[in-house]
Amino acid sequence: MICSSYSGSPNSRLNEERKKSLLQQLNGLEANFTLIDLGAGTSEDLLDIFLGAGEKIIVVTPESLSLHNAFVFLKSAILRFLWKELGKEDFLHPIRSNLEKMIDDQEELDLGIIIDRLKLWDQYAAYVLEGMIDDLKIKVIVNMYRGGSEKSHLKKFHHLLFRYLRIRNNLSFLGFVHFDKGIPSSVQAIKPFLSNYPRNRAAKDIVQVARNLADEKELYNAPSLSFPKRAWWPSAIFNR
Repeated sequence: MICSSYSGSPNSRLNEERKKSLLQQLNGLEANFTLIDLGAGTSEDLLDIFLGAGEKIIVVTPESLSLHNAFVFLKSAILRFLWKELGKEDFLHPIRSNLEKMIDDQEELDLGIIIDRLKLWDQYAAYVLEGMIDDLKIKVIVNMYRGGSEKSHLKKFHHLLFRYLRIRNNLSFLGFVHFDKGIPSSVQAIKPFLSNYPRNRAAKDIVQVARNLADEKELYNAPSLSFPKRAWWPSAIFNR
């Protein structure tokens, strides 16, 4: 239903009316949680479904390419979010116009620099922008976690999010799912991993992540990240 940016077909995009209708119907389903696997890409449709969710979850593996893709996705999501929010009220339009000019002037997006420049123009505008970013709550699941040096990769990832995107206390972790050879075996056998290997560590991790989500429990809150001694594709959760 929701094509990624790789589809290449402009006819595959959802118009605003259909998008709103889809979000309303998802939120109206008779379920405690509705999980949408959004897949890859940064198309407007995909970003809008992600931003419209009650729970915004990024699944990453502690590897450079995955973390880079997660950074690019979050950058696109934040810009999309700011653009839509600043377009809702007439008094916010000047901030939106100045934001567009400042983004065009930068070779590499740095929201920290943009916020500092906005303060010189209008301190209130900078506070508005920072507040909007803080309102965007992001949760992270670390998949295929092995520990060791991967901890430093994740800490560097968080540093980049704060340095360039101003994501601070609005980032939290739902949990860590350890690397498990039973998962590719289950995929090859086309059998659910949890029923195939219910006693494996990764299975217990997945159950714990689900409990954390259901109990609204956030682990290892930023900025003072701490990772357990034992131990992306974006997803969206619509909860009633």
